[in-house]
Amino acid sequence: MNRRYFRSLGSACFVMLLLGTALQAGSFFSRFYYEMDGGFHLPQADYEKYVDPGISLRIVASYVDPDYPFIRYDAGFQYLQFRREEWWEEDFWTSVRVTNSEQSYGLTIGPRLTSPTSKGALRPYIGLKGGLFLFTETIKWDWSGNSGLWCWLWGDCEEDSDESYTEVLDARLHFGWMLELGTNIFIHRRFGVDVGVQYTMIPGIRRPVTVIDEDDQTIGYISRKLDATYMSFYIGTSIPLFTD
Repeated sequence: MNRRYFRSLGSACFVMLLLGTALQAGSFFSRFYYEMDGGFHLPQADYEKYVDPGISLRIVASYVDPDYPFIRYDAGFQYLQFRREEWWEEDFWTSVRVTNSEQSYGLTIGPRLTSPTSKGALRPYIGLKGGLFLFTETIKWDWSGNSGLWCWLWGDCEEDSDESYTEVLDARLHFGWMLELGTNIFIHRRFGVDVGVQYTMIPGIRRPVTVIDEDDQTIGYISRKLDATYMSFYIGTSIPLFTD
């Protein structure tokens, strides 16, 4: 009898522990804002690579401190697209689309200071983040949608090949940091517009320096390190999972 009693009591305690954990987890995840933005970026100097302006993408999960609502803790993903060129290469039998592109992928974390009040639609913020940024240059050969001589002669154009191959020409992993200035504009308590600007600094990106050898009358290049900076402008949505 006692053993059965203690076993039932232990089972009840275990169930209560699971319920308490689930409630705590639910309370934790319900204190998040999510921001999804698109925009464009402008490199602030000339570098060896990754110098072209292009589109940008920003996704952030922002946790609100329950004791200090004006402090948030952000974890985010950032994508920057640089040079992107496409062309067709043809041989006797088929044609292939070639894409050469440069891009960057970043994972960042850091705090954010925002408006201390939940009243009003306009809530400005400033954030400082650090993280890892992967810069890559790739070239892709894509045989889908063939329109070569074989297709023209035999009419075999509907059965397009899905075969493609991507080669990484350059990959660089750097630590960097960014400063964000922006504002959430809440049109509705469950939906808002997010507008802002990012200033990203990546130490270690190289730029070429021209060297002229007067004796041999040749021109060469050496590289030196500098802090690469990128300015990004973005606009998107801000979605809270709870109302203040």
